[in-house]
Amino acid sequence: MSSKPVIDDQILEDCYLGDAELIAEVVQVFVEQADGQLAAVVDAARRRDADAISKTAHKLKGGLLTIGGAAAADLALQIEQMGRTQSLDGVQVLARSLSTEMDRLIEAFRARGLI
Repeated sequence: MSSKPVIDDQILEDCYLGDAELIAEVVQVFVEQADGQLAAVVDAARRRDADAISKTAHKLKGGLLTIGGAAAADLALQIEQMGRTQSLDGVQVLARSLSTEMDRLIEAFRARGLI
């Protein structure tokens, strides 16, 4: 598990100037797309497709960074780097950890009333 927070409030403040409506809108759009993006990462990891791992993890990481999903973004970065270097030992385990962290992130946003 990452030492980074589930939600980095400073990112939300810096990117959206504390605009609660805008934050909620961005989070909702992310959540609508997150399942498909995560599934693509998990599938690429299962197939051990280094190029797909790198691309799908990179895309998901970008979305996570825009919503302050620091811990999940850290895992996505690690997966992306594994794909880029074609060092795939443990990538499926890391993809499962990312899935768990994404669940925590979505629950944290739900607890804040953002979704």
